[in-house]
Amino acid sequence: MKLSLLEARRLRGKTQEECAKALGVTVTTYRKLERRPELLKVRDLQILSDFLQIPIEDFLFLAENQ
Repeated sequence: MKLSLLEARRLRGKTQEECAKALGVTVTTYRKLERRPELLKVRDLQILSDFLQIPIEDFLFLAENQ
């Protein structure tokens, strides 16, 4: 199953604030990453994968408007 970052976060019942804290970034920066997932660094993706307990290969890396 392929999930956007937004879908993965909602599936796990996490807030943008919680995900931002896990990454060590501001909520504004995290929101930008949800809109433009191509900006994610591999390290950040691994952190989110662990935090959300979703395998990296299950993430979909397309921007919302694509």
